[in-house]
Amino acid sequence: MKALQWACVGCTLVVAGVALSTVEQSIEVAQPIVTEECMCIRDVTYVTYAQLTWGEVVDYTASKNYIVIGDHSNPADRNAASLAGVKVKTDGYHFQEQALYGDTMRVVVDLSSMNAAAVDFEAEDIVQATIQSVLINATRSPEGWDKKTGGRMAARHLRLDVQGSPEFSALSRTYRFEDLRKNPPEKQCFCD
Repeated sequence: MKALQWACVGCTLVVAGVALSTVEQSIEVAQPIVTEECMCIRDVTYVTYAQLTWGEVVDYTASKNYIVIGDHSNPADRNAASLAGVKVKTDGYHFQEQALYGDTMRVVVDLSSMNAAAVDFEAEDIVQATIQSVLINATRSPEGWDKKTGGRMAARHLRLDVQGSPEFSALSRTYRFEDLRKNPPEKQCFCD
């Protein structure tokens, strides 16, 4: 509240807008979490300062996390996507232009640096768990500020592009958010 008061006294509207985006909020992010024998899609909490916009939760899908293990003295990154070098990113156009591609949000899963051996799970399982996590996270942030209308706008479609590996490029496709909400992806486990 103090930041908002400060921003409103003698500051431009742009500065006030920046001040509003510095309010902490927690978000739940689905990630493929590895244990000794399984990789399961689970929610991890992050605290962010950004205002939720198209795909913002998606951007955390392959982020490092610090899961408390055992005696609580050694937190470690247990995100299979992060450990394997998978990159997940919402198309920068949405943030830069404050717009969608028509009614479509775009997300890229980049597998060009993936090393499945770093996680000791099959590449197919890592990719499948990462994509399921992306779909879950996309349904958590399908809206954003649209510059043309001057208000929030919901995406109707999600374009998922899997790049960097010809083996998995066939997984690229367009989803309808309506279908994802009706039949949400299950939080699966992949065990040896």
